[in-house]
Amino acid sequence: MIPIPIGETWRTRTERLPPAVHRIGGSDAAALLGLCPASWGEGCTPWGMWRRARGEAIPGPDPHALPIRRGRALEPYLLELADADPFGGCVVDPARPWLVGSPDGLRSDNDLDGPTVVECKTTDNWGAWGPTGDIVEWDDAAPQILPHVYVQVSIYLHLLPAAACAEVIVAGPSWPLDPVGASVVAAAAERGPAHEYFARMVYDALDIRDAPGTGGIRTYRIHRNEAQIAAIVAAVEEARERIMVRGERPEVDGSDDCRRVLTRAATGAPRRMTGAEAELARRYAAAKRAADAAQAELDTLANQVRAAVGSAPALIGDGQIGSGAPRVSVDSTGRIRTTNL
Repeated sequence: MIPIPIGETWRTRTERLPPAVHRIGGSDAAALLGLCPASWGEGCTPWGMWRRARGEAIPGPDPHALPIRRGRALEPYLLELADADPFGGCVVDPARPWLVGSPDGLRSDNDLDGPTVVECKTTDNWGAWGPTGDIVEWDDAAPQILPHVYVQVSIYLHLLPAAACAEVIVAGPSWPLDPVGASVVAAAAERGPAHEYFARMVYDALDIRDAPGTGGIRTYRIHRNEAQIAAIVAAVEEARERIMVRGERPEVDGSDDCRRVLTRAATGAPRRMTGAEAELARRYAAAKRAADAAQAELDTLANQVRAAVGSAPALIGDGQIGSGAPRVSVDSTGRIRTTNL
């Protein structure tokens, strides 16, 4: 690992970490603030953090799920592409020993005042990501990268005060290959889906290195903004104190964690609704009717897409394949995947 001038009070000694029940990392910070994607599932919400603080056993993400395996397979390649060294440690805030972080990597940048934090991500759909570029303000981040990524990286910049900035490098979807590439991918696919994806990205990278950000890799630079970093840390600290330490319930939201807490067996006799409860029930009934109608339209559109795609591997819109062209495909199970739409 490259030397990091982080000062005597900033440490990476994992044996001194606080108990896990109240420990907050970069992803946990985003979960406390309610910014993690719903696809992350149980435990990655304010209600999930509340449950965790109460000692409930909450299953973490499936380590065998394809997105996780894909991320692990691609991380060494992405760090090499970013010319970064693996971080390989855990940093603790001495003033808040519950706040910890483990960035993916660090890069020495002689033209900057300090090293660059490097974080690696993967995506199946560029639709959630904006064009590559520099991010200075939270308002800049909103149209370019996902909010939970901005929070996670801001926590790392707080924990590494010597770092000048952060760089998020994102590997996008894989694309159809020519016969040579297809044979390479076919051989890798025999070892599993993550190997197949890795082979696709390595093959694609032969062209990407000359044009970063135009193909399957996008890079975002997040500049150190002390005011916003301090605001994010303060928000996380307040949410942790309220939800995890004092045990106050978060606001009701649509997460499975919230549903699990609020679902209970009925007892006693029915009671009469208040006016506010009657209005709430009417709003729910109206929203349910609208959702049912929207679901029916979605099901019809899905079958129309399946009919349009037919037996083709994919339908691709205007633009060079691999450079951000709209794309829709249907797998063998009927699942529809859209990219850049």
